[in-house]
Amino acid sequence: MLSPSPGKHEAPLNQIANDFGIPGSCVANWLKKADVEDGVKPGVTEKESAELRDARKRIGLLEQEAEVMRRAVAYLSWDVNPKMMYRWSLNWPSTVSPSR
Repeated sequence: MLSPSPGKHEAPLNQIANDFGIPGSCVANWLKKADVEDGVKPGVTEKESAELRDARKRIGLLEQEAEVMRRAVAYLSWDVNPKMMYRWSLNWPSTVSPSR
């Protein structure tokens, strides 16, 4: 499973894993990740994975900010048009209510 045919002066992967006292599957996974990082095989690199994780965090924060802004507009518009507040308050959690 792990040992591609060894070339000149190459040890089988199982022997390398045994020499270091680690599972052969661990060495195989490292080699697969190295191939992806080197562009030999298709896949998501560590850098791309980190960028995607950061982008998802940023999207979450922006969604929270947009929700705060929507609620602030609804709250502040109470003085202008109290009927508008009713429409916005339908979407608010029961624990949040304007204190006016």
